[in-house]
Amino acid sequence: MLPPKPLIPPRLAEVLSIVDTITGVVSLLYPLGTYLLPSGDKQLPDGRVADAGGDYITDGDGNVQYLDGTIIYADGTIKFPNGTYQYTDGSYLYPDGTIGYPDGTWRFPDGTVTDSEGNVLATDYPEL
Repeated sequence: MLPPKPLIPPRLAEVLSIVDTITGVVSLLYPLGTYLLPSGDKQLPDGRVADAGGDYITDGDGNVQYLDGTIIYADGTIKFPNGTYQYTDGSYLYPDGTIGYPDGTWRFPDGTVTDSEGNVLATDYPEL
């Protein structure tokens, strides 16, 4: 016959309960497998790195996503929260399909190309 199972002292039970609660809350903020790096950044289990200030996350490909939704891709292209892209050559692609080039030339979704003063340079109708 085995002796009765010893009871956990009430104080120890309280401490264990608090530790379990803290562990549960922390695991919601940072999943198990999250590593704290010397810089203060946190490496998440999927390989992404969250900066120490919590302002952005960098993925394994070098893409950086900020809290406001801005994404800077590894090639330098920037996607803004409104859906506009800024490319490394200085051109912009707007959500409606309009493209603005660094020299002031514009290409509109209907195929119209204008100079910086709005003069029509060409009309290239897209295929339907």
